[in-house]
Amino acid sequence: MIKHSIITLAQTLVDPNSVKVPKPAATGAQVNTILSVVFAIAGAVAVIVIIIAGISYMLSNGDAQKAARAKDAILYAVIGLAVAVLANIIVVFVIGKIFG
Repeated sequence: MIKHSIITLAQTLVDPNSVKVPKPAATGAQVNTILSVVFAIAGAVAVIVIIIAGISYMLSNGDAQKAARAKDAILYAVIGLAVAVLANIIVVFVIGKIFG
């Protein structure tokens, strides 16, 4: 009942046919290209951090503090890589819905 009243009030205040929906200036391909580059850079940085942290872990020489820092760096880089991959999947899905 209340929902119907609110919809009726909104339609009397603003004509639904007069509302203009803005069109995006960029195409889906342009947005996809830009975001693919951003996610590729993020992935490359994560892989480089994993490699450097792995070398640091090997060179820790039994120092527990250095080994722990290297393990944490590897863990955070793997989490960052997973987030970047999932973000890319989500963006491709959303771009397909918006521009498709």
